[in-house]
Amino acid sequence: MSRRPKTVILSGLTSIHGLQFHHSTLIDERQWVMPSLGRVDGHACGGFICTSSSLTHLEVRPLRGLLDLLGRVPLPVEGQRGTLQGLRTLGVIQTETTRGLDEEDLVQGIDQLKDVLSGHKVRSITEIKAVVPVVDHTIKTSKLLIFVRALEELKASLTPATLTRTAFTRAPEIVLVSPNWNKTLKLDLPLPPPPAPLPSLFSDAMRYFSSRAETVVCETRPAPISRIEPEK
Repeated sequence: MSRRPKTVILSGLTSIHGLQFHHSTLIDERQWVMPSLGRVDGHACGGFICTSSSLTHLEVRPLRGLLDLLGRVPLPVEGQRGTLQGLRTLGVIQTETTRGLDEEDLVQGIDQLKDVLSGHKVRSITEIKAVVPVVDHTIKTSKLLIFVRALEELKASLTPATLTRTAFTRAPEIVLVSPNWNKTLKLDLPLPPPPAPLPSLFSDAMRYFSSRAETVVCETRPAPISRIEPEK
């Protein structure tokens, strides 16, 4: 008869960096308990985060992996503090396709993330990290705009209806990173630009990437013009 392994409690462990799938699987198999774990980042994470009552920083990529993980965390019991309730920083919002961005998959993923965070009563996030979609090591402005608009919706869902000056009720900050960018920027939005106002995050990102781009490719195209019938 096989003996159940004795539970190991790592009470002094506060952070794990560079976590990979095989690390995560091993920790779950050995049923390690980490009550003081506050920071986790890597390419995988397991159910062991449910043993923590101190989690404030969680970075798992890509977005689908983050969603799978959060979906396995039990919802808090009424009147009790949930595992994710103390989260301050969250990420990584990163798409998985080689095309750099699948709009339908992104929108669906962001909607699921909003539902999960709402179910866990997460109200204190101050920072969300996201990886800019890159196609062939190039940032395309059309893809960037779609990505930013989805992030703005996520930000709005986490922003309290009434903001105060308290640190825990401010709107979360979106942090964009671009590890696979080769400093090529492709301008491919139609001209004139869409009538809807551009998000401030998009304007800020364009200023940042434009100032650092070494190659700019212009592929702008005329916006479709509606035919105007002459008045009779």
